[in-house]
Amino acid sequence: MRIQIASKIRFATLAVLAIIMAQPALKAQTAETVAVANIPFDFQVGSCHYTAGKYKLQLDDNHVLILQSNAGSGVMGVWWDSTSKPSTISKLVFHHYGNQYFLRELRVKGSQEFLNSSRSKDEKSAQKSEVASDSPTSGANSTTEVALLNASR
Repeated sequence: MRIQIASKIRFATLAVLAIIMAQPALKAQTAETVAVANIPFDFQVGSCHYTAGKYKLQLDDNHVLILQSNAGSGVMGVWWDSTSKPSTISKLVFHHYGNQYFLRELRVKGSQEFLNSSRSKDEKSAQKSEVASDSPTSGANSTTEVALLNASR
């Protein structure tokens, strides 16, 4: 019985030491600021709605883009993609259907790599609605770009 208790105490002590020693590494993995943007219209990321305003964008773990504003915050699942032609300006790219805007890309000036996200159910639904409405753009993938401030890779 004493051996089991001593073993559990040793294990707990080692676990606590491991956590304490890992703290600097955990702090080093905090999200880094990628950019700031003044977005002049309401928009969506997935099914989450955001109001127009100034947003700070941070990349966390290379696959999560964090959006923060005075009105609130949210996250966007992303992946790195690339193109043969580097971006001429740092920008956010929104797909829009009628008056609905969906954040889809973050591009940094001079880089061929960019952050990309997939079409959400809400975006697919907005596209189908636009096709059904027989509007002049009729479901066309229209894009709107918003310039970024302080963008970095």
